[in-house]
Amino acid sequence: MTPGESTQLAGIQHGGVLLGMILVAVIGTLFKRGRHAALRRWTVGGCLASAVALFSIAFGGFVGPEWPLRASVFGV
Repeated sequence: MTPGESTQLAGIQHGGVLLGMILVAVIGTLFKRGRHAALRRWTVGGCLASAVALFSIAFGGFVGPEWPLRASVFGV
């Protein structure tokens, strides 16, 4: 990848992180009852989702260039 392409890929990853943080903030605000337990579950769920996305990036190395790399990086 060129430096510009890798910078764009990093921007996609940061956009996914921002979207995840906004989602947790909105859901945490909507469901105030049991807030600490809910935030803990969302944190664990986010970590598991990130692990799945990271695995998909690693798996994409075996598949080749037709793997949707940008979608996998967005999920990390």
